[in-house]
Amino acid sequence: MYDTLRFWIERGDIKDPFKVLPYLTDVVEHNSEKRGYYCSGRLGDFVVNCNQIGVSLCGSLAKYFLPSNVYTLTRRTTQEAIEKMSDEFHFDMLSAYLKRIDISTIIPTKLTPSAYYSRLGDKPRFERLQTHADTLYYSQRQRQLAFYDKTKEANAKGAEIPASLEGCNLMRYEIRLLSSPNRLLKTPGPINGADLVNANFYYNLVQVWKHLRILQ
Repeated sequence: MYDTLRFWIERGDIKDPFKVLPYLTDVVEHNSEKRGYYCSGRLGDFVVNCNQIGVSLCGSLAKYFLPSNVYTLTRRTTQEAIEKMSDEFHFDMLSAYLKRIDISTIIPTKLTPSAYYSRLGDKPRFERLQTHADTLYYSQRQRQLAFYDKTKEANAKGAEIPASLEGCNLMRYEIRLLSSPNRLLKTPGPINGADLVNANFYYNLVQVWKHLRILQ
């Protein structure tokens, strides 16, 4: 269910944000007038940025843990993925805060996904944007609903498709909480990695995805 996530670790929780650099690949130092000194690198699919105030990690949890994000994470595999991140990053990612959460899965369709876009209509307070034939977005500043042809995207990128779905029309449906997911989901406090594997939180997100509650 989860795809792109943006984790944030406060300096007070990690003490020295730069101590994670030995666990990253492709490490690069930066020094800009706007952002000051910081370092970037990668942890699998995640892009990691470290500066004096903390560490951010942004990437697809599904791509990090599964053969590709054509596969869908369950609550159990989400927990296994976060445990793997914690081991590789030498930090308990269950305590890291979430600044972005994408909820998504694959829907096999009889026709190509684009055949259904005209029937989805408009949504109040959202901008409907079809950038090309295979992709449809409904956007606001902090959230976005996306539909696109996952078969075409996977084939273009050489991503692995499960044997059970080979040759099928696959529609990707995502709700992207681009910032402040705790405010959008009306949680009593910040969301962290432990919430992602909490049964009640996970169930509520499935309902958001299923009923478009975040778009009301």
